Amino acid sequence: MARRRAPAIPDELLDQLLAGGDAAAALNSGDL
Repeated sequence: MARRRAPAIPDELLDQLLAGGDAAAALNSGDL
């Protein structure tokens, strides 16, 4: 059975998006 891949989205970015941060600013920051 294949192992799970590491998350593609860094925890800091995910926290910002879930907290209602500006998605465009988060995605354009170059973290992805």
